[in-house]
Amino acid sequence: MANALGYVSETKTGFEGALAMMNLSAAIRIEKNADKAEEAQPDYRIFA
Repeated sequence: MANALGYVSETKTGFEGALAMMNLSAAIRIEKNADKAEEAQPDYRIFA
């Protein structure tokens, strides 16, 4: 069984939560890519 690296909760614009490892802890926000114009572009952007 794998350990969880982070936890997120759904918000109106995407997700918010935290990424946590042994030597790293960061708040993260995952938002839908509103500027997506082509299929090759990512669906979501991750901000730390």
